[in-house]
Amino acid sequence: MGLADNIVKRQEDLQAARSTWESLWQDIPDYVLPAKAGVTSEDTPGTRKGSLIYDSTPQKAVNVSSAGLMSHMTSIASPWFALRTRNEGLMEDGGVKWWLQEAERRMFAVYNSSNFYTSIHEYYQDLIAFGTASIFVEEDPEFVVRFSVFPIRQIFIAENYNQQIDTVYRVYKQTARQLVQEFGEDNVSRNTIEKAREKPDTKVDCIHAVFPRKDRDIRLKTRVNMPFASIYLEKGEKHILDDGGYLEMPWMVARWSKGSREIYGRCPAIDVMPDIKTLHQMERTNLRQAEKAADPPLLVHADYTGRVRTKPGGINYYRDPNKVIRQMDVAGNIPVALEMVEQKRQSIREAFFVDVFLMLSQENRGKQPITATEVVERVQERLMILGPVLGRLHSEALGPLVERSFSVMLRANFFPPLPEELLGQELDVEYLSPLAKAQKAMEARSTQEAMLFIQQLLGVSPDPALAQELMDNIDVDKYVKKAWDIFGAPAEIIRDPEERDGIREQRAKAQQMQQMMLAAQQGADIGKTASEAENAGG
Repeated sequence: MGLADNIVKRQEDLQAARSTWESLWQDIPDYVLPAKAGVTSEDTPGTRKGSLIYDSTPQKAVNVSSAGLMSHMTSIASPWFALRTRNEGLMEDGGVKWWLQEAERRMFAVYNSSNFYTSIHEYYQDLIAFGTASIFVEEDPEFVVRFSVFPIRQIFIAENYNQQIDTVYRVYKQTARQLVQEFGEDNVSRNTIEKAREKPDTKVDCIHAVFPRKDRDIRLKTRVNMPFASIYLEKGEKHILDDGGYLEMPWMVARWSKGSREIYGRCPAIDVMPDIKTLHQMERTNLRQAEKAADPPLLVHADYTGRVRTKPGGINYYRDPNKVIRQMDVAGNIPVALEMVEQKRQSIREAFFVDVFLMLSQENRGKQPITATEVVERVQERLMILGPVLGRLHSEALGPLVERSFSVMLRANFFPPLPEELLGQELDVEYLSPLAKAQKAMEARSTQEAMLFIQQLLGVSPDPALAQELMDNIDVDKYVKKAWDIFGAPAEIIRDPEERDGIREQRAKAQQMQQMMLAAQQGADIGKTASEAENAGG
């Protein structure tokens, strides 16, 4: 069996394994986000969608939650990550620190000029709505790095023994004309060439398979000997269009949460889908009830043979005055129905963490003003709820994405020359977003409480020597640096250790000089006093 046959067979196996999820995912475009592509069937462009939706609360909740993740994890307005070496000593080197900060600045410049922020927002939407989201990071001659998010219907994944996703198959359609343009006539099948000439807009089923390449020579740096294979092929013809590879995994697939025996993720939309469907049904019933109340049905005697006119000013003629036309009593308990609807809405909002991302406006609505300290504490406390999700996003999405884009930019010579000190050193990604800071808040709070306790001991200690011994246990410089890192303050504000020690040395010399001058003055005063006393005695 050839390579093309193996890829097609593997894709069909992955599709069979994914089939149980598809009905869950189809509920999302049906009941939550009608703009999303269908899963169990392919949508025809321009068709009417959203016929099952009677309340916009789920859609608004997804939009608020995805915008909240965007603002609190990868904000375009402020840096959300920093580069660090695992060797802490190197972080004190001025040249190394400058290079890392310059690399960060250039990476953010690339993100701002490329399609990163539009793509990452769609990525968050897919993650919250479907539980599984994928983003593709590739080299780009114009923007250095390009990002692509594809519908979940196209994506098939597999994990390695560490439960890390190392295999992604994308199944998609492309016109024959587009395939010839992208891969050239020499690389497409004869069938596709004929279609491109006769019916250029005919769609062709394609597969892009990315997986670890086993049969490779690690000594060679050619496309077919890279760690990850990249195979494009025409599915129907089983014809390989391109055989290449990547040095790093170009797909970042994240799961909101995941069962131990599951590959695809679960999310708020899936977890709360019963409430979402119930809300739409309740709203549908309430709309019918309101319509009946506004235009109630009529009771007409069986002997009445005329046409009932219901328009304003309509006149109905009847013979027997006792056979009147009257409204049917359709009154229901509308306030109770509306209260039940609001309960469902609130349940859905809580499932999507809307109260977390809109906490500031909700906390102050109709209440007494709160202090800035209380605001910070409440923000940190509520954002801690997202801690598990944050950890998974860092390990499965943002960390690999930063590492992949950094490697692409490094190979493109987009950074200044690498300092010798960094050769062979591994870099880590440190997250500076509000959500990441909230995760570190407990550490900062415990450290602060410990310092307050020590200050209380110093206050009650009558012996200055004992107080000094207590302070000898604490490295104040490390405490300040640790607090600076926890709160994500700009690193360039902290002085280099050499500059700091130089300032202390100058201050110590000045104090020593001042003490010497004071001692000399005191000696002169003592000598003068003794001389005056001797003269007075003589």
